[in-house]
Amino acid sequence: MKKIKMHFAVIIAGIVLAICIACEKHESNSFKDKKWTEYSDYIPFPEKDAIWINKFTSENFHGSDESPTYSIITTNQYFFRGDTLIGDIKFRKLYNNRIAEKFTYETDSAVIILDTTDIYSGAMRQDIPNKKVYFVFNSEVEEKLLYDFDLKLGDSIIIYTTLEKTGTVSCIDSILYYDRYHKYYHINVGGLGNAICIVEGIGNSDGLILEKDIYMGSSFDFELVSFSYGSEKINVSWDTFPYKCN
Repeated sequence: MKKIKMHFAVIIAGIVLAICIACEKHESNSFKDKKWTEYSDYIPFPEKDAIWINKFTSENFHGSDESPTYSIITTNQYFFRGDTLIGDIKFRKLYNNRIAEKFTYETDSAVIILDTTDIYSGAMRQDIPNKKVYFVFNSEVEEKLLYDFDLKLGDSIIIYTTLEKTGTVSCIDSILYYDRYHKYYHINVGGLGNAICIVEGIGNSDGLILEKDIYMGSSFDFELVSFSYGSEKINVSWDTFPYKCN
């Protein structure tokens, strides 16, 4: 009888151990299981639990002896919150927290000159079967085709930024993020060094979206510097792409 009880206890312990291992395995893969794995040939944008950090740097403003050279650096944090109907179509609402700093080169110091919270930037909808993303900017009423992930080599597209740019797909490749290969498109929008990359589920090298900035000068730089999904975060380095993206 004791032998039977001992065998039974061993069996129970084995079952508990197997469950614990399975739980640990599930926990370690929970991020992977929760995100994107249900999609096979296309990775859409996450519509919750995601944050995009976009940085805009203005030109260097050259001052006098009394007014040293400085730049304005604006950091935008984008996130989705809530839904809205435009016509009879459902969109996700995109908000932005924005901080602007005046960076003075002579003193290597920055001072915050603008700090905002939860600015409504516009609304997004995704046409997942056709791999397209549409956006209605907050100052407009008509949607624009913001992203097209069904492009072919040599296709021409319009990049909607603070200025509309026309680009041509010069390369299609993939890059590994979150245990998934995301397709990306290298877009030439001018001469050498004037290009962007757009990446499935993440955005483009200039940012998820680009809005007009009150500090914009005649020369400026945009860059998507990080992307977070759930508790995971990646700091995007566009120089690591096979083709320079910005």
